[in-house]
Amino acid sequence: MHSRRREFLITSGALLAMPFIPRTSYAADVDVIIIGAGAAGLAAARQFMDAGISFKLIEARRRIGGRAYTDTHTFGVPFDRGCWLQHSAHQNPWVPFATRHGFDIVPMPTDGKRFWIGSREATRTEYEAIYSTQMEIRAAFSKADMLNQDISAQQAIEGIAINEWVPRVKRWFWSGRDFEKVSTADWWNSGGGPNYHCRAGYGTLVSKFGQAIPVTFENPVTSIDWSGKGVRVETSNGSLKARYCIVTVSSGVLASGSIHFKPVLPQWKRDAIEAVPMANAIIIGLQFQQPQILPAEQNNWFSYWTDDGHGLSFASNVGSWGIQRGATRGHLATELAAAGPQATIDYAIEGLKSTLGSKIEQSFIKGWVSNWVVDPFARGTWSSALPGKAHKRDDLRRPLGGTVLFAGEACHEFMYSTCHGAYLSGTEVALQVASKLSL
Repeated sequence: MHSRRREFLITSGALLAMPFIPRTSYAADVDVIIIGAGAAGLAAARQFMDAGISFKLIEARRRIGGRAYTDTHTFGVPFDRGCWLQHSAHQNPWVPFATRHGFDIVPMPTDGKRFWIGSREATRTEYEAIYSTQMEIRAAFSKADMLNQDISAQQAIEGIAINEWVPRVKRWFWSGRDFEKVSTADWWNSGGGPNYHCRAGYGTLVSKFGQAIPVTFENPVTSIDWSGKGVRVETSNGSLKARYCIVTVSSGVLASGSIHFKPVLPQWKRDAIEAVPMANAIIIGLQFQQPQILPAEQNNWFSYWTDDGHGLSFASNVGSWGIQRGATRGHLATELAAAGPQATIDYAIEGLKSTLGSKIEQSFIKGWVSNWVVDPFARGTWSSALPGKAHKRDDLRRPLGGTVLFAGEACHEFMYSTCHGAYLSGTEVALQVASKLSL
């Protein structure tokens, strides 16, 4: 796996050296149509711009970035409504990009997390039990991986002795769904390494990268006709013809049927979309009069469990902007999404108040809830394969008829479910298209 990563990163710059060869025989508006101006679509477009390949980048929203979106209006400071950490920083292309352009990025703390149980901090013995349980769960996932098993996370941990910490620690594993619906193979192979944080926001990084790329906004695609030579794409503002089309929308959008394919998608592609659905995570931003109101250092984690077993985790004073960034997923996220944004904020405040006291409510200014499931152009937070279905990602990125290619965070071979995986996927597919055009 690591050798393939190195080989890809070395060859990803090869597109710039490819000769520009005039295309003939097919009446197309452009060489390539790119659907979606998130990280994958922008990365592909950048490669085509640099190589002199004509393209049209179509975006349904009024902005670029997709699920990488930094909101500076709600709190008056940067707040990432979607992805916010540069995962696997040692091989994440957004980290050197940020450095080159003068962004302030810092490594996330690797220790010093704080845990509260009821109205008190965990004891030393409880801390040891918490970390021991976390290691046991990871070891169970590792064992399944070594045995080449693609089973549910719940099945993988069946050998762990059930104690009060197991259900609590399970909430930290960023699967986006309950353990019964999570593939261990998919979770275990999704990368690793240090995490970095950009004070200006991940969405700001992506916007900086794409600021010079021409995009047609508010132009959702309604159909893709791949029945003949080349591709015809129908949008709300008319139709376009191209030699190739790169689809970067989420698996949730593909599953929704909002984009019609002519002919219809083959069964193997429909099975892949169904096998890798979107996860659901609720992101909560809370602003207080006291920026460092949580008992954890800047950017570090504070987790609490109330006496009835409920709880949340928050990154404290993210980027020193005074925003506490919380999140939950699985069935609790589903319940909170159904209850609505204000009920979600109330839930978070009440939990913090029962843990840290009335000062929380007295200091509270405002909150925000981000729910990507209700966004028609995302329909979820990130892709997450079902148990026994992780291998279906291969079919998810498999082209249709040689003219319709797929890219995005769901489609990268080993950096899926991340913004940098989307970037690398878009770059890789752009290389494939450029190679076809040069023939």
